[in-house]
Amino acid sequence: GEPAWPEFVERVSAFVTGRPTGAGTGASSQAGLSAREIEVLRLVAEGASNDEIAGDLGLSVRTVERHLSNTYVKLGLSGKSARAAAAARFATLTRDVSQHGQ
Repeated sequence: GEPAWPEFVERVSAFVTGRPTGAGTGASSQAGLSAREIEVLRLVAEGASNDEIAGDLGLSVRTVERHLSNTYVKLGLSGKSARAAAAARFATLTRDVSQHGQ
């Protein structure tokens, strides 16, 4: 219900993919990540395993894997190195946002 959430998701998507944000067009203009995909990506960025994410969110491990696969396709990421780099960039962004109270 946070009014700034769509803009946050858009900026995270732009940051992770390296593409510029659209002018107020919302997350769907970028990678189109769902709130659940962002949530799973956040937990990955925090270092949680798929098993831990599944337990935290009340999902099966297979569902977590599917969310991650969908996220990687939407972000155009292939290979473990690119995925790890994206998670690290996401962690940096979310940490910076929380530290600055934005």
